[in-house]
Amino acid sequence: VATQLVFEQPHFLYLFALFPIVVSIIFRAGVPGLALAMIAIAAIVLSQTIAGSGPFAALRTTAIEVQLTAQSFVLLLLISFYFIAGLLHDRQHARSRELREVAQRAQLIEQLPAGALLVRDDALEANLEAERITGHARDELRTLSAWLTALADDPTCARARLDASRAAGFPTPLLVAIHRKDGAARLIELAGRRVDSTGDIWLMRDVTEEQAAN
Repeated sequence: VATQLVFEQPHFLYLFALFPIVVSIIFRAGVPGLALAMIAIAAIVLSQTIAGSGPFAALRTTAIEVQLTAQSFVLLLLISFYFIAGLLHDRQHARSRELREVAQRAQLIEQLPAGALLVRDDALEANLEAERITGHARDELRTLSAWLTALADDPTCARARLDASRAAGFPTPLLVAIHRKDGAARLIELAGRRVDSTGDIWLMRDVTEEQAAN
């Protein structure tokens, strides 16, 4: 409909109205939607130009040159929009792959016998054993900031130590004083490991009694 309206006008500026419409089709329907849209656009552009309507028909040149100009316009649209569609597809594919990797990491930490945290930037996933150690359900604390604020005696210091350990490649485990949800003071050991670009895995164990014995 938009293409039909555009090619009922003799002004070239109206051609730009097609771009946001087709881009929105790309985002909504992807390459299949773009293919249908381009077929419709090409049919309307060429038929309207042959019929002497639209901005290309208003050119003061031969009929063959008018048709070549219209065909070149359709080809330019095709190349431009398929380039955009390709970029969008690559981005969506990369995002889907990242989500799959994150899901695999989440399954991995769930199978570990020790407490484990999967940390991606500030996002956090805890396994069942980590819930037992801290007393907090995993859905209660979904970010590292919230986790440290709720548990650590000194959240700012603990975050600085964790960030420094991460930057150094996790050279040694860290001891962090926490308070469980029930108020009990505990000492936990955190040993981090960079998995890949999806994040880090921190293995966690309660060493309160072990440290007290020493």
